[in-house]
Amino acid sequence: MSAEYDLVSLFGICLYIAPQKFSAREQLFDHPRTFSMTTKPPSAVSEFPPESIEKIAYSAVADIPAQEPNDLNRLGYNVWAWLVDRKGTLEQAIRTAGARTHIPHREVARIISQRLREKGLEVS
Repeated sequence: MSAEYDLVSLFGICLYIAPQKFSAREQLFDHPRTFSMTTKPPSAVSEFPPESIEKIAYSAVADIPAQEPNDLNRLGYNVWAWLVDRKGTLEQAIRTAGARTHIPHREVARIISQRLREKGLEVS
């Protein structure tokens, strides 16, 4: 490396800065950036078809009042897993989800069972 370039380490990233009338600190912190970063756009998201088990499970829990959206995501996942494997009961799957709902778990189970029956799925 020649003496005409400065090597500056910023958060573990080495930057080579051409000499100017400013010091390295002034170049990085006191003046507008001389470099830019770019990112790629996010991947496109494709929805499940309406008749898929995933879409049925997540739509069955979509309107249940919960503290946050992640509670409904966990609940939807556990309902989907129950529909695929049929291990235990639907009530056990709902308790396993640990969703913090604003209504009792028995009411949640009743609502989900009703919605699954409306979609033509057998719930026992």
